[in-house]
Amino acid sequence: MGNVTDVADAHAAALSNGGAHFQRYIVSAPTPFAQEDRDALATDAASVIRRRAPDLAAAFDRRGWRLPGSIDRVYDSSRAGNGLGWQARLGFEEVLAQLDRRSLEVLPPGARISTKAE
Repeated sequence: MGNVTDVADAHAAALSNGGAHFQRYIVSAPTPFAQEDRDALATDAASVIRRRAPDLAAAFDRRGWRLPGSIDRVYDSSRAGNGLGWQARLGFEEVLAQLDRRSLEVLPPGARISTKAE
């Protein structure tokens, strides 16, 4: 998970990067998953999420959302940390809080929005 603030910070870090041109980085909050979760994520992601990220599972439960049955890819932003010195500042807790506030930073395309400023 990520948001506009973290993405903007990553872009600023990339612009001031002294490394080679045209490097690519994944910009996202750190993953709670490990390499050994790969097979289980494909077949029983809910169990892995409950084990690796119990607070996230609890947040889904409070909202009445079902955890995914499978996850087919996991993004790892560690290269952005190593290459740019960038770290996500916001995790799933803030993204869910922004979603609850109906923030434009996290609402999906086509969502009904409020004209009330955050």
